[in-house]
Amino acid sequence: MAEDDKISLNNGCGDIFARNITTFSREQQKLIQHCRVTVIGCGGLGGYVIEELARTGVGSLTLCDPDTFSVTNINRQLNAKPASLGRNKARVAAKRIESLGTSTKVTVFPKRFQETGQSLFNRTEVVVDCVDTGADRLELGRICSAQSIPLVHGAVSGWYGQTGVQIGKTDLINKLYSHTEPAKSSTNSVIACTVALVASIQVAETCKILLGIPSPLKNNCQRYIPLIAEHRAELEEMFLDFFPELMQAVRETCHREDVLHWKI
Repeated sequence: MAEDDKISLNNGCGDIFARNITTFSREQQKLIQHCRVTVIGCGGLGGYVIEELARTGVGSLTLCDPDTFSVTNINRQLNAKPASLGRNKARVAAKRIESLGTSTKVTVFPKRFQETGQSLFNRTEVVVDCVDTGADRLELGRICSAQSIPLVHGAVSGWYGQTGVQIGKTDLINKLYSHTEPAKSSTNSVIACTVALVASIQVAETCKILLGIPSPLKNNCQRYIPLIAEHRAELEEMFLDFFPELMQAVRETCHREDVLHWKI
């Protein structure tokens, strides 16, 4: 690769993103490096999303999370470890990204997104939903819809996961969570492999939006159930306790003998 090609891939950071080519063209890689993405929630889904966006070459990341790491996060949250316990999740994620050498600019809001005002959403091309509760998702969905900011949604529970993309002044998140109990907190079982899968699909959908690539998830939702049929019934029952309106949709759209159907 010619020296000027290396520099053009990352504004002076050499060939860090050379292996993104030819999945991305050089023009697409340059475009991504001038984009800003906002990630709301920097724990399970958010930790992987932030990491992958930076390694993809997204130029600016805005991170928002009021929470701190606890020992129960270590099983599935990328930045959770003994040294980070008690520290703010957004700040820890920012420090990790700064250490990668990708030149990604990071802005941190260590507070609830409802407390940030408009500054959190200024100049962002995409918002990635990695929050924990249906009530927060509903509010985030309303904010993004009102401002026509694309929103990439993700949710996980045990072996189950889902992603969706809300574009323009539409109400995908409201359709998914309008029956969620406002006060209900997220205490369901979550495992690392499901989190990593759903986060990676969120990153793929974010890149598609930034690059103008069509996606079947536009104003739509896809559910992922990597289970063999004989175990599905008991896990459906567990999932029903936390996401009853989504479980009904899963039963309507997934055949019992299916194991996993998804395509990035």
